[in-house]
Amino acid sequence: MSTTTVPGRGRVAAARRGPGGTSTAGGPARTGAPAAAAPRARAGAVGGGSPVRPTPTARAGATAAARQGRSPRAPFVLLVLALLAGGLATMLLLNTVLAQGAFVRADLEKRSAELADREQALTQQLARLASPERLAKEADKLGLVPSCPAFLSIAQRKTLGQECTADATPKPAAPGPSAAAGAAQ
Repeated sequence: MSTTTVPGRGRVAAARRGPGGTSTAGGPARTGAPAAAAPRARAGAVGGGSPVRPTPTARAGATAAARQGRSPRAPFVLLVLALLAGGLATMLLLNTVLAQGAFVRADLEKRSAELADREQALTQQLARLASPERLAKEADKLGLVPSCPAFLSIAQRKTLGQECTADATPKPAAPGPSAAAGAAQ
């Protein structure tokens, strides 16, 4: 049984609640007070009527005592708020990093597409420049003669195949754009 100190009245026993909300105060309503003060106790507090209610001053004292018994809420609330703020900041940072990664990826995909187009253009240009017709024209411009399939046999000391002779007078090369640019300087 718990007791509360009430100024001017001494110590008052708090009524216990039984099943159904009825008061089950088994002892005297007040303890530690002179016996003459006992008749002034409320009649309903002892016999099963309404419970003994302490005065507002006693409630304030009991509340202060109850507060001392439990831990303060402020550190817990601050911890929860700090965790929420940290989680929010982490989510914001993660979202920013992912958005930045998306921009980098888009730039890299664009660059990859440009490089693929350039590779295709260069492959087509190489195929055009390496075509037999183009090589024959360039060789003719440079004064080269077609090759004759002739082989030298060292063991037999003979030339196998058909011999062909090159023309002794090379054709002059036509001045190209690079020769005209060199003369202008």
